[in-house]
Amino acid sequence: MKNTLISVWRIARFAAILALTGCASTPTLETFSHKEIKHPAPLTTSTAAKGQPVYLHYDYDSLIVYRLQEPLDMRLGIFGAKIVVSHQEPLYRGTLKQKEVLCSTSLTYRDPLTGPHAISCFFDVGRAGKIDTVTVAPGAIWFEYSIGRSIPYEGEELARGKAQPVKRELIFTGYADGQLAFLYREYKNDLKKAAVNQPLFVPVESFPAKKEVKGLSIEFLSATDAQLSYKILSGFQQ
Repeated sequence: MKNTLISVWRIARFAAILALTGCASTPTLETFSHKEIKHPAPLTTSTAAKGQPVYLHYDYDSLIVYRLQEPLDMRLGIFGAKIVVSHQEPLYRGTLKQKEVLCSTSLTYRDPLTGPHAISCFFDVGRAGKIDTVTVAPGAIWFEYSIGRSIPYEGEELARGKAQPVKRELIFTGYADGQLAFLYREYKNDLKKAAVNQPLFVPVESFPAKKEVKGLSIEFLSATDAQLSYKILSGFQQ
């Protein structure tokens, strides 16, 4: 009887493997897209409150990746397959069979015989910021599984650019004693941390006044410690 049960189990497993062989449909994932912002437009009268940007210049390829805020280690079925996704694993937004998904690109589905075997994709219905369902295709068929809980995730923008820095900002920080105060920031490929974070002071005793600030040509129209009125004459020079 025991040998019969073992034989039946082996036959069932072999049949399942045969049913799953083949190529499943592939998710279409987002890739880098170019992002270029120059704001505000030259020769337009603009205002900036204290702490707000006077001028922004972004020029880079952008892609949002997502990471789970809790690791996932989930067993599937009776054959010992697992899905293992760490909180450092990047997930990419895309579509699979006309449904929006977040997918790994590494082999997060692990087969007990072959080891890492396939990617896994997750559903976030309504973009609620949480996933609760996973789908995997060990072979030709995608299978969906409930995770059993909702796992939050967060997005992070990645940047790559030929020109450096990829992001430049001039922030108005006040006006006192005949000096305009600014904070100049440069970002390279790490958008979370400024590579340059430099306070600047520009003497302006009367308005209007034309000045050069880090290669940015500006006409200052009026200022208080709380607000600046100005026109951008030309943008940052590389």
